Amino acid sequence: MKNAPETENQYLELKIVHVSGQYFTYLEGTDSRYYDLQHSAPVYACSIKKTDLDNGQDCFLNLMANICFEKIVAWEAPPGEWLLFYFIQRSADYYADTLDAGVCAKFIEETHQKYKEKLSPEAFSYIRGFYTDEPAMLYFETGIDNYVLPWTNRLLTLFEETYGYDLRPLLPHLYISINERSAQIRLDYYRLLTRQYNLSFFLPDFQLVS
Repeated sequence: MKNAPETENQYLELKIVHVSGQYFTYLEGTDSRYYDLQHSAPVYACSIKKTDLDNGQDCFLNLMANICFEKIVAWEAPPGEWLLFYFIQRSADYYADTLDAGVCAKFIEETHQKYKEKLSPEAFSYIRGFYTDEPAMLYFETGIDNYVLPWTNRLLTLFEETYGYDLRPLLPHLYISINERSAQIRLDYYRLLTRQYNLSFFLPDFQLVS
């Protein structure tokens, strides 16, 4: 992956900042001096009054117009207690993007296709299956305080094409149960992930060995 960064595993990460207004704040997305935001790309930024969130309202303010210099969120919070949600896309260079059909095709070509070519025809008379670690839904640290979810470059487009609505302003529902809509949004998201893993990896791999 070091020679092909476009094949790296992608994930969505959420940063939540508590802001007591009236107060001007900013998230510096070009380094990690204040928050761990280095080597990331903005996906969505929004804010909500803490009381509204506690009462199950999803009246988030879209802060995408407040992003300056490509990665910095600059915002003056009105009076009250606010939560700023900043969603960023990151990559992990130790694993592949198994939600991307092109990346999976290359992986299968370099691994399972090679196995098939090296095995004798007689081997397939007694080999009934084989074990594989792939695809992993998310190769990331667990058991610590992080907010990461599986992602891929075309996920937002695929989601809207599949379900007919824009996931971007509803991203908080993937992390927090806000109201009765949250469960359906998460269900749609994970159904899409399952479909993509099937189309990108399992089906091509099955076709290779069948």
